Amino acid sequence: MNNRVSLISTLSILGLGVVAQANPILYEGFDYSAGALVGENGGTGFSNAWANSGAGGDTVTYPGNTYSSGADNLSVTGGFTTVTNTATAGSFRDFSAITAPDGTTTYWFSLISSTGGVAFGSGGDEASLQIRDSDNTELLSVGAFGSSANWRIRAKSADGATAGFSDGGDAPNSGTSAFIVIQVNINTADSAADDLYFWVNPSLDSTPTIGSATSSITGTNFWDSGDFSIQRIRSGLINSGAAESKTFSFDEFRVGDTFADVAVIPEPSLFALLIAGSIGTLVYVRRKQ
Repeated sequence: MNNRVSLISTLSILGLGVVAQANPILYEGFDYSAGALVGENGGTGFSNAWANSGAGGDTVTYPGNTYSSGADNLSVTGGFTTVTNTATAGSFRDFSAITAPDGTTTYWFSLISSTGGVAFGSGGDEASLQIRDSDNTELLSVGAFGSSANWRIRAKSADGATAGFSDGGDAPNSGTSAFIVIQVNINTADSAADDLYFWVNPSLDSTPTIGSATSSITGTNFWDSGDFSIQRIRSGLINSGAAESKTFSFDEFRVGDTFADVAVIPEPSLFALLIAGSIGTLVYVRRKQ
């Protein structure tokens, strides 16, 4: 009996280890009923429900997005959200402030996303996910911007005055659904450079190398002490020129301290092996007794 209890306890501990290997600060998998997104209030780490931005119009659609690399599958739930409009439209949601401490720190972001209608007719047009501060100022965005149809990231200073874009030349077209991972290295010292890297469809089995990044923004100072404090995400469309139809879809949004936090891989096969092995051992022990 003691052997049996010991084995079951060990199995429980191992099982908990499998589940707890990733710990995102924020997670949104859109595990809601199909229909309007506004008013929905699930996920992890958020402080209020989804609300309309501009003309609104985001809807939850099924089935949700998936992503695989090799034998690994990204952990996913629910459906995905999408908005199509000729005007500025989308949705936003707030969370407790995530503030870069003094010194150097790294944050990771990920999502599965796609756009429609690219490239756009005006330089101010975009289909994107924006990360904003408590003053509703954009600090970081990912999506399609202006006349480029390719995936790009954009960083802005806390006053919105300084902006930098990644080079979209080697990035895939944003009209194709992709798993996007962004690494943000922040140095809050005055005038110190902040470096941003992003990957389109990286492998899930290990943290990607800087050298394998799809594109980057490096050597530019965006955020000094206290400047990087994010509190809102805004997804959707911005129309600044002639009305033209655009689409932005996204799913499986995560923010974390490590790559593993934002590229979560379920391991049911390992858990099944643990159960099978433990059952076999219990049978063996019982027969010996």
